[in-house]
Amino acid sequence: MGVLNFPQVDQKATAKKVRDFLDHDFMLCVRRLNRRPQDLKSPVFDAQPQGKIVSNSNEQKIIEYLYMEEVFQAVGAAIGNCSQRANLILVGRYLDKIPDSIMQERLGLEHTHYWHSKNLALNEFADRIQAQLPNLDLHVYK
Repeated sequence: MGVLNFPQVDQKATAKKVRDFLDHDFMLCVRRLNRRPQDLKSPVFDAQPQGKIVSNSNEQKIIEYLYMEEVFQAVGAAIGNCSQRANLILVGRYLDKIPDSIMQERLGLEHTHYWHSKNLALNEFADRIQAQLPNLDLHVYK
């Protein structure tokens, strides 16, 4: 524990949990919202549906849609608030879907340094997304 008595975070497990979130849960939101991950790079967010919502008379579907929209926007804000290197890695890898090997080359980093930087970026994302959505805690605690 540090000075503020925050629980210790398992950085390796947190990075894995964030990767799983960005690769699966976030992509599910993207598909259900009829969006593209690259839409987050645009400075304008439009909360209006991008396609037809079938059988939207069901209140639960509307609530689910609004929550997915909130997650979608929170991911964009969290990535946008990350440090420059973390932002480059997260945008390149998860929004533009650039493979790790190409990201490593573009950043001019050695293999080990790239993976260390990526894990730091994923952990920073976990901190920032929780600031956007307090109920979404992607940290794994020791």
